[in-house]
Amino acid sequence: MTKLEAMKCEKLLNEAIRYAIDANDKFSEVMRTPSPMEREILENTAHNHRGYAEGINQALVVLGFKHDLMAELGKLIN
Repeated sequence: MTKLEAMKCEKLLNEAIRYAIDANDKFSEVMRTPSPMEREILENTAHNHRGYAEGINQALVVLGFKHDLMAELGKLIN
């Protein structure tokens, strides 16, 4: 893997971590939201963000990208 590829993978990894954190925040916000419509919107958004982060994680694993933050992403997703 070239340095440029590694930099792009690291950028994707950071993006996936941001999306996973956002998804977890939205899931916790769902419990505090009284409106059923808002709850459903938040839940759908959280599922989309978690799925996006999982997809990036899978792609990075297939590419063989290794980084310390991969473990953190795995914890955030699960």
